[in-house]
Amino acid sequence: MSTPSHAREQRRTARLDRTARAFTAVELNDACCERWWTSLGWDHEPGCGQRGRHTSAA
Repeated sequence: MSTPSHAREQRRTARLDRTARAFTAVELNDACCERWWTSLGWDHEPGCGQRGRHTSAA
């Protein structure tokens, strides 16, 4: 049987997991080119339409 503190920790973990998934979805939707990802948000491919429009928090 779960204790109240265990159940509270499970809810907290689930909430953090949902937050992490939502954050990841936003980042993936904002991604513009492979080079941006592989350079940790530092550089864009020459033809990238979002070049200079966003920066990475990395």
